[in-house]
Formats: sequence, structure tokens, C-alpha cells
Amino acid sequence: MGNTWNLIPFLEEIISRAVLDLYGGDVASGVRCKVIETADPKWGDYTTNISMLLASSLKQSPLDIANDIQYRIQEMLKIENN
Repeated sequence: MGNTWNLIPFLEEIISRAVLDLYGGDVASGVRCKVIETADPKWGDYTTNISMLLASSLKQSPLDIANDIQYRIQEMLKIENN
């Protein structure tokens, strides 16, 4: 097999940047984003529990946090691709 690019460090970095943008340094410094490959492909290729880690300190549902992070990443990628 040829060289393959490992997406995990990229995903961890972009998720961490989104968390920092959304919630600030105090919140972002308190958690570490860890991305892993999913055990079951029906759930996608990669997963993280960052929204679960943030839920109690933000007093928000993990789903709301995940949606906010997803939206922020989409916005970040639009900016970087323009």
C-alpha cells in the first residue's frame, strides 16, 4: 500500500479549534479532543466524545453541542476554501 494520510490528527485539530471558537479558552483547555475509528461502519468512519465531555460544564445537551461544533466546522471549512 502507498502512503495514506492519517485523518485523526487533522480531525482532532479542527474539532479543537471549533470548540475554542465556540466556547473560549477556559472551556477548551479543560478537555482534550480524542478521535477514534468507529467499531461499526454504519456509524461512520470516525467518532469523538467531545460533546459528552463538554455537556456538564456547559449545562447543555451533548446533541446541541455536537450540532454547534458541526456547524462551526462547516463555517471554518467554507472560510478556508474561499
